[in-house]
This record gives sequence, structure tokens and C-alpha cells, in this order.
Amino acid sequence: KHASKIVAVMQSTEPLFRIESNDVLVSGVVIEDGRQLACEIQSACISIEQRCNVRVERCNVSAKYGTGIQVELGASPTIADCVVHDCISGIVVRGHSNATVSGTFVTKCRSSCITSLDAARGIFTNNMLFEAGDACIWAKGTSSPRFSNNKIGIGACGVICDDQTTAKLEENELTTPHTNGIQVGSDANPTVARNTIAESAGSGIVIFGRARGAFVGNSIAGCKLTCISVRDDAEPTVIGNTIRNGAGSGVVVVGRAG
Repeated sequence: KHASKIVAVMQSTEPLFRIESNDVLVSGVVIEDGRQLACEIQSACISIEQRCNVRVERCNVSAKYGTGIQVELGASPTIADCVVHDCISGIVVRGHSNATVSGTFVTKCRSSCITSLDAARGIFTNNMLFEAGDACIWAKGTSSPRFSNNKIGIGACGVICDDQTTAKLEENELTTPHTNGIQVGSDANPTVARNTIAESAGSGIVIFGRARGAFVGNSIAGCKLTCISVRDDAEPTVIGNTIRNGAGSGVVVVGRAG
């Protein structure tokens, strides 16, 4: 099953493409949210569901009143070399789904470029994620995604790890302005290793709540506030990070953090 060279405009609250079967290839499709008014139901341009194995490649997707691509109900798609832009959320992976996303440019999202929630998994590599109202990457729930070799920038936060996520963030570059580079809260327990974080308008890494996690071998430079801030009841492991040229302190530990 193959869909290509289609220009489609979404006019209702239902997904324009709902994929529930295996061996589907969606290639070179241009999809736009054509609705003139916002509605309470934030539908997806492409919804991939029901444990299906799908490939979406070289598509251009915009959803000004919803989600560009949504993966749910245990689906395991491959999303490659797409452009997803001007959405509320760019790509959302939820439930027990397991997505592979590579070579994709996600930008101008009012909430997040990529969101992983519930018990979702996935591998997200070599993507460019820019201009998000909340975070370029938002990992929450009990999700366990792996993000590596992505270029991340221009957002309220580069990355947010929330709830009980065990996300892995490895060798990403956060090098254009954002408020905080990586923000880890609640009971999150991520692995944050060998990332480059530069020129944060706030702090490079903020760890708070009851968060734990391993923060190893990161390079943090040029932050306007603290390079690494640990507070509340957080108990992270912080080893071998390089900190330089910050306007504030290198490491600050406050509250009951330890």
C-alpha cells in the first residue's frame, strides 16, 4: 500500500490519514490543516495506530490546530526525512508505541516538537528540532525514549523530562538560545550523557522535584545563570561534566537536594 505525490488539506476533526494496517508506505505527501478556526479537538494530520508497521518518508506536514504525526495504540512506525511544522505538537508518541524517527526537521510548534508519553519507547536520531513554545523534546509518563545526535534549539526549554520517564539523551547539541537547556523534574530518572549545551538564557541543566538520573560527560558553556542547578529533593548522579564561560555559578545545590 503506497501513497505518494498527494497534496491533502484537512478540513475536519478526524485525522486526514488514519493508518491501522501493516506494510504501508506514505511517501512525498504534503498535508496541511485547512481549518479556518481552532476547535477543542486537536486532531492529527497523520494518525498511526493498532500495532502496525508503517513507513512515512519525505512528507511535509503542518497542523496549525493539532498534531502533525501521532503514533498510538502500540504502533511501531518509521518516520524519516520529513518536515513537520506550524503545529501545536509536531510528533507525539503515546501508549505502548515504539517509533523510529530520523532525519526529520520539526519546527514552529506551539507546545513541543517531539513528545513521548505514557509507556512509549522509540529511537529519535539525527533530527533538527527548533522553535517550540514549551520544549523541543518533552518526555513524560513512564516513557523510555532514546534521543541521540539531534540538533535542538530555540524553545522555552530544549528538553523537559517529567513524571517517571527514563529517557536517554546522548550526544545531542543544544546550541541556539533557549531558556533552560535540559530541565528534569518530578520523579524522572533520565540518562543525560555527552550532550553539548551552549548559550542558555537560563541554566544549562536544572534538576528539581524528586528527580534522579545520571548526568555524565556533558559540555555546558555560556549559560546566563547556573550551568547545573540541583534543588528540592533531587538526587542526581553528576560526573565528569565540563563547565565553562558561564555568567553565573558552575554548580548550585539548594534545598534538600543531595
